[in-house]
Parts: sequence; C-alpha cells; structure tokens
Amino acid sequence: MARVALTFPFSTRAMAWRVVAEDITDLLRSNGCEVRWGDIYTYFSPVGFDRWISVDGADLQHLSMISAYKLFSKELILYVVAEGKPAGAPFTPVKLYSRIYTPSRFSRDMLKKWLGVDAEIMPHGINLAKYRNVDENKVREIRRKYEGKILAFYPCFNDPRKNIEFLIKTWCDIAWEVPEAHLLLNTKPIGYWNIPLLLEKYGKLNPSLEKHVTLTRGSDPIPFSQLLAYYHACDLLIFPSAVEGFGYPVLEAFSCGKPVLILDTFGVNELVEDGRTGLVVKTVETYEMPDPYTPGKTFVMRSPDPVDFIEKTVKLLTDPALRRRLGRNARREAEKYDYRRVYKPLIP
Repeated sequence: MARVALTFPFSTRAMAWRVVAEDITDLLRSNGCEVRWGDIYTYFSPVGFDRWISVDGADLQHLSMISAYKLFSKELILYVVAEGKPAGAPFTPVKLYSRIYTPSRFSRDMLKKWLGVDAEIMPHGINLAKYRNVDENKVREIRRKYEGKILAFYPCFNDPRKNIEFLIKTWCDIAWEVPEAHLLLNTKPIGYWNIPLLLEKYGKLNPSLEKHVTLTRGSDPIPFSQLLAYYHACDLLIFPSAVEGFGYPVLEAFSCGKPVLILDTFGVNELVEDGRTGLVVKTVETYEMPDPYTPGKTFVMRSPDPVDFIEKTVKLLTDPALRRRLGRNARREAEKYDYRRVYKPLIP
C-alpha cells in the first residue's frame, strides 16, 4: 500500500481547509493509499493555537514533525497558503518538503518572496455531489423566513481581512436603494469586530439597518448541512474580503449555482471572471497589515472603491436575469474544480 504524508494548516480553524482535507483523504484512500496528516501550525503552537513559541523553538518542533513523517513516507507534501508574509519567515524550514503546493498564483508569489521556495499551483478542488446534495426542507425554511427578501450571503471569519465593517457601513446605503435587500452574515458576533456594536453604530445612519442584516450563527460554527442550505437559499454570495489565498466560499457558491460579488484583490480575483461568473468591484489602494492573531505574519490587502461596490451590489440585487445568467455560468465553472481531477497529482 502506498503511503502519503501531507502537512496542512488545520489550526487555522477554517472549515474550508478541513473540507479540502476530507476530499483529499477520500481520493487517496479510494486509490489504495494510506494517508497521514500533520498540522503545519503545531510547530508554532504545540500547546494551543493561542499560545506561541519562539521562531527557534518553532523550527525544532517543525523539524521533529518532518523527521517523524519521513519515517512513515519517503515523500512529505506541504499544501499551504500565504496571504502576505508567512509567520516565521524566512526561517520556516519548508525546503525540507519533497513537494510544496499552494492554491493560487498570488500565494505562490508570496511563498517565493518570503520563503524562497517554488511551489506548484494546485487550486482547491470541490466535491460537487456533496454541495448539491442539500436538504431541501432547510432551504425552504430559510426562504419562508425571509419571504420577499433578496438574500446576500457572506460566510467569513471575524478578522480584519474580511471587511465586515465596510460591508455593514455600505449596507446602509444599499438598504435605502433596495428595501428588499437582506444580508445574511455568517460569522462570530464578537471577534476582531463587535458586530452588534457595528449595527448600533451604523444604525444611526439608517435606522432600519438591523431589519436588513441577520447574524446566522453564534460563537460556534453552524453545521455543514445548515451552511449548505444558506448557499442554496441565497440569491448571491457577497464576498468583500480584502485578500484571500484562494477564496473557497466563491467555489462553494459556484457549486450551488450562485453568482458572486468580489473585490478585485489578491487570490480571489483568479477565480471570478467579471460579467461571466460574477461582478468584480474596483479597488483603490494596496496596503500591508499585521495579522493581529499571528506574530510575524502580515496580510497584503486591497481596499474597495465604495461607490463601485454599492453600484455593483445594487445591480446584482435588482437584476434577477443577470443573477440567473451568472449563476448558470458559475455552476459550469465549478466543474473545472472537481476534486478528483484537481488532486490527482497527489496520487502516487
């Protein structure tokens, strides 16, 4: 039996990476492979995600993990993403891996710049059957709850990359122009931003704002089946993230036949063709920001043009024929990312 050892950023707490790991594992096992995973971030934090050790100590932890996995498999594969300067750069011993994959050109360029490695691009794949096997009762329940509304869905972390305050602020204007517009915000209520306080703050600009925004989760993530129901129930994915290593929610929306609205920013703009699978909002400035949760890590981000953002959001909300056309194209686009084809290079 062939053995495959992979290292992966599980501790990012991103559901997308966990879904990707499940799909890769299923594919490899179906091809007769034994699979073992390591977590690249355990070498930063062997005692917990919120506690950190020095770069020197991190290297020792990482090296011991690599040594252990090389006893299991002759080849150790790293699948990782960079949205700016990676934590630990330039000391992270990534050159000890046999192969390094990353999901976007932007991420590849960041790995080359900061770590000096030549990563191969392997975009995230998606299990189309999984995303199209939705509980229709849950979808109908959501639609009944928001009957008469045009639903824009935004699943995201509550962190600075995701432009949550910008979205809530601009939604004041969008709700004035499109009274049926309703934002379903799937994020932790309190994180980098305090969402209830933001709604209170910008509610002074539009007193009906809270009637146009719903938080769809509490402090804990919602089950995947419920997340899937929201994708199918919504009219569009709104995704104003300032940077992405890939942008998995866009691919999830594509798989469900939904149009998307994104910023013309790093990573995610490699997925969306403006006017064909979604609408792309102009950006006005590129800047760098330290990750508030990860010492030594930075994000390279772009800020949106607020006027263009409002105009294109209103256009997508008010033109059902456009949404249907973009959604059909998006569904076809998702076929290119079938996980069995995308992850084939990992099969020995």
